[in-house]
Amino acid sequence: METTSFPFISVIIPAYHDASRLHRTLRRLCAIRKREYRNLEIVVSVRPSRDTTEAVARRYADRVVHNRSLSEARNKGAKVARGEYFIFLDADAAPSFGTISVIARQLRPDRIGTCTAYSAKRGLKPWCATAAQNFVRW
Repeated sequence: METTSFPFISVIIPAYHDASRLHRTLRRLCAIRKREYRNLEIVVSVRPSRDTTEAVARRYADRVVHNRSLSEARNKGAKVARGEYFIFLDADAAPSFGTISVIARQLRPDRIGTCTAYSAKRGLKPWCATAAQNFVRW
């Protein structure tokens, strides 16, 4: 999929003691960027951890910043991010292929919105169609 007409998006991920989950999420984001959505920046905001969270972040992310709390993590990530739009993910929220593209197609400069994801494995309704509709009708 050609994404040059899609906006530049920064994905911001706060991380604390999340090395294994973060690894999965960052590998997925890198694969998404390579296969379907090139206009993607990955920013990880790490809180000092005893595991290898920071090393994982440095291996895959475009930018890594340090924080002391969850709110500071999001704010610092947003401060260094270069994207036109931001997507905030948890370290354990590896997006499915197609998710970033679906969100990008819904973006408009005169709108603001949010999306929420639910795991289909837990018997909850898949988010993509519902959230994308909610996103553009904010």
